[in-house]
Amino acid sequence: MSGTEIHKTVENTSNSKTSSTTPSTVTVHETSSPPVSIKLDGANYRIWSQIMEMHIAGRKKKGYINGRKAAPAESDPKYDDWEAEDALVKGWLINSMTDKLMTHFVQCGTAKDVWDAVKRSYLDVSDSSQVYELMKKSFQSRQEGRPLSEYYNELNSIFLELDYRRPNDMSCPNDVEKLRKRTADDRVYVFLAGLDHSLDHISSRILAATPLPSLEEVYSQVRREEQRQLTMGIEDRSEVSALVVHKNNSQETTASRSSNSLSRFYNYCNKNTHTEDICWKKHGYPEWYKLKQAERKSKKSAQVASIDNPTSVFHVTRASPKEGQSYEDDDWCW
Repeated sequence: MSGTEIHKTVENTSNSKTSSTTPSTVTVHETSSPPVSIKLDGANYRIWSQIMEMHIAGRKKKGYINGRKAAPAESDPKYDDWEAEDALVKGWLINSMTDKLMTHFVQCGTAKDVWDAVKRSYLDVSDSSQVYELMKKSFQSRQEGRPLSEYYNELNSIFLELDYRRPNDMSCPNDVEKLRKRTADDRVYVFLAGLDHSLDHISSRILAATPLPSLEEVYSQVRREEQRQLTMGIEDRSEVSALVVHKNNSQETTASRSSNSLSRFYNYCNKNTHTEDICWKKHGYPEWYKLKQAERKSKKSAQVASIDNPTSVFHVTRASPKEGQSYEDDDWCW
């Protein structure tokens, strides 16, 4: 195992009438290589500092980087223990840097010196251009067909970065809570504005709620709605497929009928709905067909006559004149 190690040994003795003294030793190893995969490269200071602070606090050594664990006088018997533990924390910090940065910060005297030097070098929460860029990204971010979780995580990462760079500096508890709630509502608006149009319905329902839910609650509701749409979409596609199959079957039936008609085409009369054995033109028309055709011609002639002489429709002649009287010239015209 590489790196500096501290060995703490505890020796216990137990006296027995029937046995000699037996020492028991418990060794605790603490290595200077932190169990984190991230390496400080200058551009990732925010996430690096949060992970390292969490790692150091988990081992009850945070006092060595925030100044609460001050160094005792060199003449103090506890100085050697303090120096060993401070070197341990300093080793955690140095070993979590790239080789280029490591050679620069290893010259610092204590763990707190390293922590403060890195902070001065890479922390710039007051950089207005960075804040502007983050705000711009949040307003321009859109789902655009991506998975909802991907869009949400992207926005949430931007919001966390903004919180880090623009902390709530109000002192009054009421003002702090008002600003927190207003900021939370603004982020819900930004999140809903970037969703795909297929989720407009759930967005409207959320905006109608009073008070407005938190961003986490909104994400949960939208996620359930998206899952419901995906499930219903599968059923809709099944129905569409059934309709397509039905339409294709109908087209095949129509084509089959057309094919049958064409197969019954008779060259003698140039018709395609019968065959030679039932052709009226060849074998003669039936009597009922002749009567129907005559009736049709009669009606057509009457219609033509009424168009040529409209008053003839209203011409009425008395059919039974009295003896000695003639009504040839006494017609009624309406």
